[in-house]
Amino acid sequence: MVGDRYLDAEGAAGNALPFAAALYGGFGPREEFLPWRVDCWGESFEEIVEFILG
Repeated sequence: MVGDRYLDAEGAAGNALPFAAALYGGFGPREEFLPWRVDCWGESFEEIVEFILG
């Protein structure tokens, strides 16, 4: 799952899904995700795509 706010990370955790934090775009800051498991810290769209495609 990809998201830009902590609620997205919470939803991924609640459904046992891997999670990519989309840090680009100016929404949730890195600190917002620290309480949650983050499998990918996506600083760019390309990093998110690489995470998804493996």
